Amino acid sequence: MKEKTHYLVGAASSLLICTAMHLSLDTSITITVGAIMGSDLPDIDQYSKNFQHRKQTHSLWFPLVIFVLNYTIFKNISLYGVCIGVIMHILMDLLNGKGCWLLYPYKMIISVADIKYNGRIEDYIRILSGLIIIIIIFNQQFKFLSL
Repeated sequence: MKEKTHYLVGAASSLLICTAMHLSLDTSITITVGAIMGSDLPDIDQYSKNFQHRKQTHSLWFPLVIFVLNYTIFKNISLYGVCIGVIMHILMDLLNGKGCWLLYPYKMIISVADIKYNGRIEDYIRILSGLIIIIIIFNQQFKFLSL
């Protein structure tokens, strides 16, 4: 998936979660900013000689480690958003034919679909994510839906 797809899906997901939890606007913004930052974080493995792409940072361990460190040490609400962004990034990459090493270190690449990079379905995912963001933001301001 393209970076902007990851960003939009991370933001839309975090806003949906914050809305479902009836969090305040300030808290929702903080978590969503964290989710946007985290939504491309797994791809940091592309810039490291110590990691292979879609292995360690695309496994279930990566968001779990971030969550546990935050829960026990940092206690920063925006890092919960980072976890949301990382999880959504991994889920989106599972929809790509290349898959992820979700259960790393087990040598098993998991892929559940074959959505092409920059293809029509990815465009639809971006559009849907953008619409979700717009609807939630407008609803926060004008309360036209009872979410």
